[in-house]
Amino acid sequence: MTENLMPHDRLSLRYARARRAGRIQLSTTIAVVVLFALAVIAVSIGIAQADTLGAMVEDETGRRALFALVLVIGSTGGITATMMWLTAPTPPRRCDIHRI
Repeated sequence: MTENLMPHDRLSLRYARARRAGRIQLSTTIAVVVLFALAVIAVSIGIAQADTLGAMVEDETGRRALFALVLVIGSTGGITATMMWLTAPTPPRRCDIHRI
């Protein structure tokens, strides 16, 4: 009799979708990290074969330009992370935990 009033199967389907979405996001994040690491490795191998970094570091202006490039990339990542943290949605508040 109560099964007609309270459809439990709808809730289980809703939570199953949420769990599946979490797994998809995790696997996508891992794939992006691996692909980014491969891209960094490929670029560093290309720079090493071209031998442009050695000529760049020998000069003082080349060192400053390289330092500025690393600083700009790092600060861009920091600004992006800060904005993501500031604009993140807050989780819903549970009101039923204080009931007796």
